[in-house]
Amino acid sequence: MNKLLKELNKQFKKHGISRIDQGAIVDASIVDSPNAPDGSILIEVADD
Repeated sequence: MNKLLKELNKQFKKHGISRIDQGAIVDASIVDSPNAPDGSILIEVADD
């Protein structure tokens, strides 16, 4: 985890982001949801 955080901080510094005051961390998980928007699309997930 420390290696990952060091890399994130390195990328933030590279792109001029010195401070994050607000925001949200969102992962890329695909989860079941009771609601789906009209015209929803099918997403196929490949096995690792």
